[in-house]
Formats: sequence, structure tokens, C-alpha cells
Amino acid sequence: MSLRLRLNLLVAVLNLGFLAALTWLLIEDHRNSIQEEIEAAHRVTVQLLGTAAQTSPVFGPAPVVMVGFLQSLGRVRANDIRFYSADGVLRYGSPPSTYKAGRHAPGWFETMMRPKVETTVITLPGARIEVAPDASRAVLDAWDSMIAIFMLGLAFIVVLHTA
Repeated sequence: MSLRLRLNLLVAVLNLGFLAALTWLLIEDHRNSIQEEIEAAHRVTVQLLGTAAQTSPVFGPAPVVMVGFLQSLGRVRANDIRFYSADGVLRYGSPPSTYKAGRHAPGWFETMMRPKVETTVITLPGARIEVAPDASRAVLDAWDSMIAIFMLGLAFIVVLHTA
């Protein structure tokens, strides 16, 4: 093996190592950002629905008022909202997100990026509301970003070492 080939291989390995390290740093940054975003969106949603649940009896039977409120509210960013009557029947489920509809990050990536935020249950007379965090759109954005950066870096390495 010639000295030139060995040096070229060494530089290629160093470049790939740099790309791997950069990718890992970006994954960590995205993971932290997703955690903060989902926590904040979940907290605000729970506060909104908690206040609505407390005031709904003023306007009529809480379950009826809340179903109407939730239907008018629609999708709340990064949350799946389900409303159950006292007998456990699902009376409302939030619509799916239309942002990048039909696309998902790979399961292993979604598992790695999933934030640690638990479902919150809000109880009211004759019903309960479950607010489940949904980070799927933020994870998909992170995946798209990671793929673009990784492919750009890989293309750079290929061009650098084939010239």
C-alpha cells in the first residue's frame, strides 16, 4: 500500500470520525430542544384545559360544554387530547397533525428522541380528559435535519477523497 493511499485513508477515517461526532452533537441538541418544546407545549395545554374544565360547569353540563370546546379548539400543537365520559366512552379525540402528514421518522430514531413527558389526566364531574404529549412532528423535523446534514457531510467526504 502506497504512502499516498495510507494518508488518504487516514484523512478519510478522520473525516468520518468528525462527521460521526458532529452527528452525535446534533442529535443531543435536537433531543434537548424536543424535550423543552414538548414540556412547554404540554404544560400550556394542560393549563388551558384545566382552566376550561374548572369553568365549564358555569355554561352547562361539564361533559357537553367540554366536548364543544374541544371540537372548536381542534389540534393543539404536540398534544393528543382525548375526552372520555364517565362510562369510559371516547367522546372526543383530537385530529391528527397535518404538518408533514403521512411521514414519520424511523422507529429507532423516534425512540431515541422521545421526550420524557407523561400523559396528564384532568378529571371533571362525569368525565376525564387525557392530554398525551406527541413529539412525532418535532422528531420528524430533527430526522429531516439530521439526514440533510449527514448527507452533505458524506458528500463532502466523497468529493474530497475522489478528487
